[in-house]
Amino acid sequence: MPTYLQLRQQILRAIEQDVSITGDTVAAVNDAMATIMDELAADIQPLELLVTTAAVNVTTATTSVPLGSLGFNVSNLSQLRGVGVDNKASATPDIKFWEEISYEAYLRQNSPTEGNLRRQPRWTFTPSNTFILTVWPSGTETWDLYLNYYRQPTTISDAASPDLPAIYHRAIALGAITYFPQYFSGDRVSLFGHYRNEYEKAKKRILQGRRANLAVKSLNPRTARNGTNVNWGNGS
Repeated sequence: MPTYLQLRQQILRAIEQDVSITGDTVAAVNDAMATIMDELAADIQPLELLVTTAAVNVTTATTSVPLGSLGFNVSNLSQLRGVGVDNKASATPDIKFWEEISYEAYLRQNSPTEGNLRRQPRWTFTPSNTFILTVWPSGTETWDLYLNYYRQPTTISDAASPDLPAIYHRAIALGAITYFPQYFSGDRVSLFGHYRNEYEKAKKRILQGRRANLAVKSLNPRTARNGTNVNWGNGS
């Protein structure tokens, strides 16, 4: 698998720059690669970036669970996938995937004048980076919560390789090239258009492959209604 250094060299050759160059140009190319990886991760949601946290135990005294070190201990969040709840009613783990509601809807639900007293089991993510459930354990109950999310790609370093499959690597290079139109003037304008079109094609192929993969065997937790089991993709 190519390293970030090798990908950057490919990009520098495409924009007709010395591959041994240092300074601002290298930083700009690295930024372009990072931006494209973030774009691919957001648009395609690679399974390789899907993470389930360790369990966080909650009790009747719990009112919220932080995203960070005092809760799910997540510092590399890209996109939320869902919150799973195991009410530990049996010795066998029984994780259920609760539905999400917006924070605004949660506030309305708890309003004295507009509140919905049915208290359906749901979760919300607050502006202060905490998770709140509409229902918490009662009495001596303790529950385990799990956060399922897409993490950010790892930070670029020359010796490392992208933590995405090989099919993404060409797209990363092609996409990064499109951030440097200033190097494609005159008779090279059409070449810039070629790189841009090839990037869109590569991205489309990855997305089609992702969909086909999911159609055959999904590693994602299957979205479930309240009271149904969830496949977390880890054998549970």
